[in-house]
Amino acid sequence: MKKRILNWTKPAFICLLCAVMLCEIGLTAFAESEGEVMLSNLAGQSGAYELNPITGEFEATMHPEFFDMEPEDVPPSGIFPEEIEPRSESAVVDDREPVYYPSGTSGTTCRIAGRYGSGTYDLNKGTGWLLNKQFLLTSAHVVYRYGVGPCSHVGIYVGASGENHYKEYRLGHVVAYSKTFEEAKNMVSYDDFKNWHEETGIFEDWAVVKLDKPVSLDYVYLGREAANGFSDVKGHTYYTQGYPQDLNSDVTYWPNAVMYKSSGTFTGPFTRQKVPVVKSTFYASHGQSGSPIYWFNANKKGWYADGILAGGYDGATCVVLINSWLLSEINYILRSNL
Repeated sequence: MKKRILNWTKPAFICLLCAVMLCEIGLTAFAESEGEVMLSNLAGQSGAYELNPITGEFEATMHPEFFDMEPEDVPPSGIFPEEIEPRSESAVVDDREPVYYPSGTSGTTCRIAGRYGSGTYDLNKGTGWLLNKQFLLTSAHVVYRYGVGPCSHVGIYVGASGENHYKEYRLGHVVAYSKTFEEAKNMVSYDDFKNWHEETGIFEDWAVVKLDKPVSLDYVYLGREAANGFSDVKGHTYYTQGYPQDLNSDVTYWPNAVMYKSSGTFTGPFTRQKVPVVKSTFYASHGQSGSPIYWFNANKKGWYADGILAGGYDGATCVVLINSWLLSEINYILRSNL
């Protein structure tokens, strides 16, 4: 499949979007205009791009059957030792604490970077987490650049925290990502981009990465369940961990960043989008894009990931929820072993 490459001599509108994201790229903020947007809970309304393993090309897919089906929850692969620590604060509190020896719910979190070239600035650094021995979930904007496409490969340090401290290293490649990213790449003017942004939202921000070689150690993987909107996540304490740039400012080699864990609650829906995105009290920084957002589901008696930390917007840290369509898509990708 041929892909159109954006002419970077055009107005640099595309950079404006990425500033609100939390991968480590320094760009300018996008000022949002007034107006209402029709909302929808169909996170897959734009479909996806999936890698065809035979041709090696990405192909547009929709899977309309996912819209009406009830997705299967994926329970945790084992029992985690963590205790529940309820949080009552509704305000943003910086409670980030270092995790020097990741294990349990933090054991499958990875320091990752998408490689786009050989230069220092040809890396997008962020966070992801293992879904099983060979697949990882993260934010699309970490592993996809507008005007370029998917990165050439992804460097993955499993359970990394601190200098030369990680469990395993793997290379990986993107096998699926939100179709909205490909649509935005074809914008040729700032007005086109702004109109597209207002009509579709920017937060179908997910990507699946396949490790070139499965991990060899045994891990306990977070469960996955569908969360279709604010009503599904309000009133619960959630947790996340990742690699905040502001707390790793003295780190010169990106894999040596220290992992930090924090908690938060959800405060309401993000109103300018067509996918289920919610505002939260998580205190976050660049480098945490793609971090898992998870909680202890007492009814299911396990730790489940409900979302992906996406970026800062409208003064809040926003989270992309893993809704019914996206959960079905992820399950399909893992079953198909793309």
